[in-house]
Amino acid sequence: MDTTPNRELVAEAFDELIEAHELLRAAEYALEEYVAHNASPEIPEQFRDVEALLRYNAEKERYELGLGLVMERRADRHTNYASAASRVEALLPEGTRLFHAYGKNSGEIPTGKRYSVYKERGLITDVIEADAVPQETATGEVSAVAYVVRVEEMASGPE
Repeated sequence: MDTTPNRELVAEAFDELIEAHELLRAAEYALEEYVAHNASPEIPEQFRDVEALLRYNAEKERYELGLGLVMERRADRHTNYASAASRVEALLPEGTRLFHAYGKNSGEIPTGKRYSVYKERGLITDVIEADAVPQETATGEVSAVAYVVRVEEMASGPE
């Protein structure tokens, strides 16, 4: 039985990585925007009355709830990206690039939009956790070396 992945399965894995990459970028942007346009209420030296304390606590709760939601969405997107990157990592040799045209009809990403996907080796402390695909040693422990799968949007036009 041939266990070599076929073209459709490989293209689908790269499409899923691109989708995860775009969703992660959007979540990171949303977090940056939230922090830039919302501030935790300043703690006054004193509260004039109970109502002032209650207003402060309500504003603080709203801010923290909003921040928590965008941070949770970003963490979910990191997890999805790491999962998609681990599938692609097994397919792509270290130090190589694949130029891939997105092949799905998702609506969010135009079909045919081109991306460069590459894999490199790095130390766990040097890589962003969402990009790292941890490696196991012969004894089953997690190595300090990981592969990093990166996605870059390519500029429109001829290569």
